[in-house]
Amino acid sequence: ASRYPGFSIRNICGNGRVLMKDGSVDASLNALYREKRRYCENAMSIGHLFRYGAFTFYSAGDFSDPGFGVEEKMAQAVGRVQVAKINHHGYKSMASELVGALRARVWIANVWDQLHVLAETMGRLCDRTTYPDERLIVPGIFTKERRAEDAGKPWVKDVPPEVYEAAHVVIDVPPGGETYAMTFLGAADEKMTVRGVMHFKS
Repeated sequence: ASRYPGFSIRNICGNGRVLMKDGSVDASLNALYREKRRYCENAMSIGHLFRYGAFTFYSAGDFSDPGFGVEEKMAQAVGRVQVAKINHHGYKSMASELVGALRARVWIANVWDQLHVLAETMGRLCDRTTYPDERLIVPGIFTKERRAEDAGKPWVKDVPPEVYEAAHVVIDVPPGGETYAMTFLGAADEKMTVRGVMHFKS
C-alpha cells in the first residue's frame, strides 16, 4: 500500500456478510438465510471496490435474491463510482437503493442471453429520479430483436450503438486515475477491431 498510495481494493462482501463503511461487518443476511433454511448461492458472491486516484470500479458477482434485501444492504456499504458491473447479468438485480448509492457513469453487463438485463432492471438503471446524472448502460450485446421489443422505452437512448451487434468492452484507466476510456472491440471474430472509443473524466 505504501508503494501505491493511489490504489486500493476494498472487499465489501462475501458469504452473506457485508463490510459497512465504518468497518463493521453486517452478518444479518446470513442469519436470515439460516432462519429460513434457504441459502442462495448468488447472495454468497464476493464483491469489491477498486480505487485508483479519482476512479472507482464496482464489481459484485451474481447478487440477485429479491425479497431478502441483499442489494439494499449492499447499498449501505458503497458510494459513488465511475464504472459498475451490473449484478447477475442484469437478471432480477440492481435494486433502486443500490443504483442510487453507486450513481455510476457507466453500467456494464456481461450478457449472452436475451433474458439478461431484464426490462425492469433497465428501468431502474435509467431512472433519473434515482439520480439525475448522465449515464450509459452497456450490455455486451443489444440485438435488433431486443431493440424492437424495447422500442420507445427510456433506456434505449442510454445504450451505445457500438454494442448493438455485440462488442467486448474494455475500460482503460491511465496513470493517476483522473480520466478513463471505454473501448468497444468487435466480437464477431478474433480480430479485436476497434469499433469506438469514449473518454471520460473521473
